[in-house]
Amino acid sequence: MMKRKNKLLLLAAFVFVLTIAGIQSKLMPKTLASIAAAIYVKTHYGGQNYSFAGVEYESHFGQYIVSFKNRSERLHLMMYPNAMPVLVQYDPHDTSR
Repeated sequence: MMKRKNKLLLLAAFVFVLTIAGIQSKLMPKTLASIAAAIYVKTHYGGQNYSFAGVEYESHFGQYIVSFKNRSERLHLMMYPNAMPVLVQYDPHDTSR
């Protein structure tokens, strides 16, 4: 029982360290921004056949910009907060904001 508890504690510590390292290296925020934006596009523009085009960190704005495209246009979403970008700050097609 104690060995199992120690293994779980060690695993939790390892996952925590990897998470912190991922946030610091910009790999995790970039991935989170891509996933969150894809979910947003699927729920708001599901019938328009957008496909993922790329993600980049824009240092001028301090945010990630995730791009999607379909046959006729491109969609660029600004994601925030910087460390864990899971919210859409700007959607050029959403006029209610």
